[in-house]
Amino acid sequence: MKHFCTSFFRLPAALLSLAAAAAALGSQSCTNVEADPPYVAVTSGSFTFDADTKLNTVSVEANVDWQVCWTPEVEGVVVEPARGSGDGTFVVRDMPKGTVIRFSACHGEGENRIRSNSVSVARGTDGAGLFLTLDPETLDYSAAEPAHNVIRVLTDAAWTAVPSNAALKVSPTSGTGQGTISVTDMPAGQSYTLTVTVGEGEASLSRTVTVTRPDPSQEVRLLYSNDFDKAKATQTYPTTSGSMSWPYLDQSDCWQNAKGEGAASATHIHSLAGISARANFNNGTYTGASKVNNLMFNYSGNFLEIRGISLPSGLTPPGYELSFATSAEPGYFNIYVSGDGSRWARVPFEVADNTNWKQVTAKFSLNRSVSKISLMFELVKEIPQGGYPPRLDDVKLTTAASAGQQVDIQSVPDERWAELPAKAVRSDFKTFTEYSSTVLTGQPVRNFTVGYDTRLHCPLWVAHPQHFCYQEGGLTRSDPDPWAMDPNLSASEQSYIYDGYSWVTSSFNGAPRRWGRGHMLASGYRGAGADATNPAELNKQTFRTGNIAPQSGTAFDKLWAAAETGIYDNCVCADTLYCISGAWFENENTTAKDKSSLSEGGVVTNASGAKECGVPTHYYKVLLRTKDGNTGKSIRNCSASELQAVAFWFTHADKDPVSNSEAPTQVTEAYLMSVEALGQKVGFDFFPDVPAAVKQGYAASDWGLPYSVPEGN
Repeated sequence: MKHFCTSFFRLPAALLSLAAAAAALGSQSCTNVEADPPYVAVTSGSFTFDADTKLNTVSVEANVDWQVCWTPEVEGVVVEPARGSGDGTFVVRDMPKGTVIRFSACHGEGENRIRSNSVSVARGTDGAGLFLTLDPETLDYSAAEPAHNVIRVLTDAAWTAVPSNAALKVSPTSGTGQGTISVTDMPAGQSYTLTVTVGEGEASLSRTVTVTRPDPSQEVRLLYSNDFDKAKATQTYPTTSGSMSWPYLDQSDCWQNAKGEGAASATHIHSLAGISARANFNNGTYTGASKVNNLMFNYSGNFLEIRGISLPSGLTPPGYELSFATSAEPGYFNIYVSGDGSRWARVPFEVADNTNWKQVTAKFSLNRSVSKISLMFELVKEIPQGGYPPRLDDVKLTTAASAGQQVDIQSVPDERWAELPAKAVRSDFKTFTEYSSTVLTGQPVRNFTVGYDTRLHCPLWVAHPQHFCYQEGGLTRSDPDPWAMDPNLSASEQSYIYDGYSWVTSSFNGAPRRWGRGHMLASGYRGAGADATNPAELNKQTFRTGNIAPQSGTAFDKLWAAAETGIYDNCVCADTLYCISGAWFENENTTAKDKSSLSEGGVVTNASGAKECGVPTHYYKVLLRTKDGNTGKSIRNCSASELQAVAFWFTHADKDPVSNSEAPTQVTEAYLMSVEALGQKVGFDFFPDVPAAVKQGYAASDWGLPYSVPEGN
């Protein structure tokens, strides 16, 4: 599963070159891979054989040579030409009377043979008798997808269509020669027949289609679909550094064509410089193919999230069916589902063959009711040298009448964001995630996740990804800063620390002490934008109580500022840096009263009714990244030798025990420990999905130490 920044987008040209941006966003190159796998497709619809044979033309789209093939393999079929290369046509010159034959275009031989979709051609007996073919012979009516409710008539005679019940609404009810009949409505929970007849009296010929609509509890409802065909992808797309051969997903909305009952609330989050919209690889080799755009995934770790697909109010279906089309061979894609967009469960599916395009269906149910569903497609397998980047198209999520394989979306220990510790199960511990948007490009991202102690009224850790995309927009903030209570916590759960210097304690080192409010995730790590009176939401969220803890101490303040600056300047990388800032209570002897019962601006040592809050004795930071910093791989796809991790440990005091000073000047190796050692000390399992060897050691030289205390601190 992906462990990159939730959404990657380029910095302005003045800050980052195009090539550097592509690398920063998890790609191995900023250039789209142009090689395409071989494909063949027929783009004509089914028809009846005409005596004027030039009308019996079938169109082919291909990027390879091809030959015409057909089933059943009967004698008497004549096509012209029988072979071709690239886009072209062939004409059915002759075929046996009274038959229906399916024509395809094929490439290659034996096990490597590629066969396109097919077109049905029906031929009567040239006046000696009637013929009639209906496709399909049974139809499951779908209220959500009118285009599905179509019956194709193949004949060369006049025909009429008569429903078995007037409640079965069809249009038209008559025609001549080949045509289509649309089923426009019918009652739920019913099954009727539609009889189509050609000729009259004893010489007539009839065929029947059974049309069924499930009862409301069983009826399939379309929740989300996207054929990525809002507008045809352009082959050259201008950028600040020239042009790209096809637009990446952030460069054009030509692929954003979502439909369905839950589509209006859905957002799309994706990796950058790795997924492009393409119109050069036709997907017409399966029934219902949209045939215009598709999405090409260039590198392992590329992902597309479809977040927040709403379910109709009160709808709790037995199961769900996810279908999509792909050119990928088995093992290239993983699919995940989530109820809240933070914990992802893998959905099993199978790719049955190696043809150039195939439809895949995954049927599943969830172990709890949800109001929204999120989906993720991730490319998890490296494309071999000279291989073809996999494609994705025609994504559709519907309800299903049966349960399918149950997916656990409550507890998924092996599928989590890289920065998240293993969740503690305690009644007084609450976790939540803040989501926002990048400042310049306005794309959705996860901001940070909080682990909050509601008894001590203090965050125990704040976990966040750090990447260049989060730094867009500069660090200008409003005056005063936007301190605020946290909407994710009730008033009784959180400390009233956000309004002024309100933290006090009866005694600290023998004297009253007022505690300041300090960030766990530094506000400087999140772009604020140019409006000094109204910073971006991404930055505002860092000023909420869930990210604020009591901080003071002459020596600690200096070291904490040095660590924040040093990590920001030396450790952020193209593959994303994963960070945890934490607080630890060696004891609970130091407490502070919050401002819950104080008058505006008041500072009272023992305020009646104020909440007593714990003051941490130590703070720490934990980091994880790839050693190279530019692998283009997700954390879970990296070996232990490709990763590095470290922990920083600081005493929350006026005098630092390491430097024996109230004015330390540097953060050095003396403040480091292994991630495993820190986890044993504070009781959290950090980076639980990373090999143990990564967490058992560290090298100071990997992290750019020493870090100097910034001027003014």
